[in-house]
Amino acid sequence: MTRSLPAAGPRLLLRGMALLVTVALALAGARPAQAHAELVDSNPAANAVLPVAPERITLTFSEILDPKFTQALALDSARRSVDAGDARISSDRLSLSLGLKTPLPDGTYLVNWRALSSVDGHVTAGSFPFTIGRATLGAELGAAGPASSAYTVRPLEVMGRFLHLVGAVAATGGGIFALVVALPAFRGKRGRNARLAGVESRAFSLLRSLLWGGIAALALAAVAALVDQALKLETSPLRVVAETRLGAFWLTRVALILGLVAAVARPWPRPSEGAPQRAPMDRGTLRTARPRVMLLAVTSLGALLLLTTSLTSHAAALSGPTALYVLADWLHMLAASAWVGGLVFLALTFASAPRSTGLVERAELLGGVVTRFHILALASVGVLIGTGILSSLIQVGSFPGLLTTGYGNVLLVKFALLAPMLALAA
Repeated sequence: MTRSLPAAGPRLLLRGMALLVTVALALAGARPAQAHAELVDSNPAANAVLPVAPERITLTFSEILDPKFTQALALDSARRSVDAGDARISSDRLSLSLGLKTPLPDGTYLVNWRALSSVDGHVTAGSFPFTIGRATLGAELGAAGPASSAYTVRPLEVMGRFLHLVGAVAATGGGIFALVVALPAFRGKRGRNARLAGVESRAFSLLRSLLWGGIAALALAAVAALVDQALKLETSPLRVVAETRLGAFWLTRVALILGLVAAVARPWPRPSEGAPQRAPMDRGTLRTARPRVMLLAVTSLGALLLLTTSLTSHAAALSGPTALYVLADWLHMLAASAWVGGLVFLALTFASAPRSTGLVERAELLGGVVTRFHILALASVGVLIGTGILSSLIQVGSFPGLLTTGYGNVLLVKFALLAPMLALAA
């Protein structure tokens, strides 16, 4: 006894979303572990013992700082403020300096700092002690606290990034597959094969349902990202949107999501409807966009959503040809989206064939789809390998670095996640 297609539809969508979840984990693994503003130098240095108090404290970071939300405080061992409250950012926006009250008695002091990267929007925080005069650092360190630096990854941030990748992959990958595989494969055969016309219609209906799921994921991701950033900066979401670079990108993402809603909500013409002869267009036809136009809109919006991710990634903060690094990161995610989104829609297309058809008839119906997807998959894997090698050379630099660096370890995990996907596409 065969299953009916309507009953199988929800299960197919769940399987498709599961596959998108897999690639989202892999893409999330592509983000370097140190993609934020780290403290790389300070004057005085952490744990330094100075004969006299310095006039100012200077902190130098690895990425460009957001001056409105980067701050530092100097405290004595009793947690009383000893700074002059005149923190300022250098012209290159890589350093922060802070004046000290005078005179400062001998003792151990603690510098607390918080930095917001203007590039990727990550918030880091830390502290370090230094000693003036004859005071023993070890004696007062318990009161002042040891040196520390950390970037705290909160569950809300992980959820937001994960959902954003799921939604962007669904829109971009599904659109690419439909444009370069499904529509060309079905073209010219609909009028001659009623079964194929039905397969196409059902497959596009499932794609649209999957796109709605991706849009829901993107909307939740936008809310989670904004709330998480506001909590980290201890400010209102409105200030985050209005006063930070990440807020500007957040508004861009919201606009792109609304564009997706408009594209998917519009009536989609069914490519399989009608005879092969061109029919006169009435007003209803004129009000309904062609499938290719709608799919181009969905794919472009999804690709732009992925671009906002690359523009706020560590690739955008690297020294050197930044545009090349951002382009490589974006192409990497586009290729992964085309590959995985294609696998999802390929499965939906095959499952849309009538259950009563045999293997031979099913192969005849969908042979063109498989052939075209094979070409798409090969091209996608080629881009993945090329951009992956470039990223590895930039971030790791050597094979031992895969084992000795944080980003190298992340790459190994990513390869392990993608290995089953390669086997599936083989």
